[in-house]
Amino acid sequence: MEKEVAKKTENGEKFWQKYRTAIMVVAIFAIYLMIQLRYIGDTWFDPDELDIYGTAFEMVKGKVLYKEICSQHMPVSYFISAFFYILGAHSTVLQRLYFYIAFAALWTAYIFIYKKYVNKWVLFLQPFLFFAIIQNLEWGTQIISEHIAVMGVQMLLLEFLMFLEKRDISLASCIRISIGILLSFGTMFINIYAVFYLAIGVIALEIAWYKVSRPYIVKFAKLVLIVAVPWLIILIYMLATHSVSDFVMGAYTINREYYPKYMVGIGSSPTSMFDVGITRTAEYLTGFTFDGLDAFYIVKLFMVGCMIYMAYRIIKSKGWIAGLTFFMFVSSLGLRGFFGFHSIAYIGAATLVTTYVMVEYMFESKEVYAKKPVISKAFLAVIAALFIAFFSANLHYMLHFLKMEDMNGYKEDVKIVQTITDEEERIWQTNTCNSVSWGSLRVTTGPTVSTPYMWEAIGTEKMESFKNAPTRVVIFEEDYESFGLRMQDYAPEAYTYITDNYSVVPGSDQIWVRNDYYDEACAKLGIN
Repeated sequence: MEKEVAKKTENGEKFWQKYRTAIMVVAIFAIYLMIQLRYIGDTWFDPDELDIYGTAFEMVKGKVLYKEICSQHMPVSYFISAFFYILGAHSTVLQRLYFYIAFAALWTAYIFIYKKYVNKWVLFLQPFLFFAIIQNLEWGTQIISEHIAVMGVQMLLLEFLMFLEKRDISLASCIRISIGILLSFGTMFINIYAVFYLAIGVIALEIAWYKVSRPYIVKFAKLVLIVAVPWLIILIYMLATHSVSDFVMGAYTINREYYPKYMVGIGSSPTSMFDVGITRTAEYLTGFTFDGLDAFYIVKLFMVGCMIYMAYRIIKSKGWIAGLTFFMFVSSLGLRGFFGFHSIAYIGAATLVTTYVMVEYMFESKEVYAKKPVISKAFLAVIAALFIAFFSANLHYMLHFLKMEDMNGYKEDVKIVQTITDEEERIWQTNTCNSVSWGSLRVTTGPTVSTPYMWEAIGTEKMESFKNAPTRVVIFEEDYESFGLRMQDYAPEAYTYITDNYSVVPGSDQIWVRNDYYDEACAKLGIN
């Protein structure tokens, strides 16, 4: 009997040694996936989240991004979502699930890729701190481009920390850096500042290390080429679809010349944003008020402090160039503030930094921690307890994925549109809320009128062509406002055309049908 037990134990140990890595990969991936599932039933964020899904859906249906789909955002988020749609993610919960799987896979991969250069506990714990913060922000858990960019900026930050140790860039690093830039800058144009500082910092370090020789220049040329490959593919797609000028107009010109008029000038001058990392940090540190003092504020202030402290430690160990590059990269991700749903990319990098400081500098090792002063131990314990408390809220919501139900507040309007339109029929979406078009899986068309800057930039010129072939159905709110302006004031031509030629369907306040189709539409709905 004892021999059998010993044999089983020995076999178990052999099995564990043989498949240890695979088991750990599966276990960690499963943990990361499970802790995200509690958000799958959250009410979706319209328009930002649905802009990704809806645009991707329309791309799959044949519309050309930027040329036929007006957008002021970078394209990579749409490409990823379109790929998920092709794989079967035809609803918000499925899109979220596919993104959760991708995020879990990347976080798991980071542990095994970077554990030689960054403490594995830093890599393992970071997602828990990340969710502890974002789930306490309004709209913080919805899938928007900022959320996707987290994966890219974390990869770039880890590559930089590895570069400081190796002082070299391998072929594998070149590929990862290319992916990191694609996921960060390719999803959010404003991340160009952070990427710029990282690139300048690496070049400056190479000069400082006296390694700019011909062979190393060849290595940098290889990096530039590998980084350029996905962008060349995107360029070829745009050339093939004749949408290059439309991309420049949507992703650059509108954000530079039109959008800033309604955003207090943000983005109007590229050079004015180069110091944004420093100014945002100063604003946050000097903006303290006792009215806002609570446990969550303490955690956020601690995170900003960790960013500054880690920059100081890097300066001491690796020099000024390395420390300043690190600081400007992380802080510049907070161009639109440090703690809001538009700051998720910054929070992703900042929680990685915070975890690093807590594990490497505040804890270090069991032996070192045991010798630390009581006040240091107590401080670390309190901060850790706060993160645990914020993370643990609503853990039981993980079971929500069993429902697999979209939290759409416009279900009745979706049913109406599906009833009065053909499956391939296009509708005109005139407001930013595209819950109905996405929920009913109807492709949209018509001039862009949802925001004053988009109407001013590209909507007005398309109004006449729309009048030649108007849609039967329009999603329209008579009292609609955008950026504090009423549609009848910033787009009177579109507003008057709709109110003169369309009538609202009984039972809805935003679904309007063309007057010559009104009786037929009502009959389909069973309305006399």
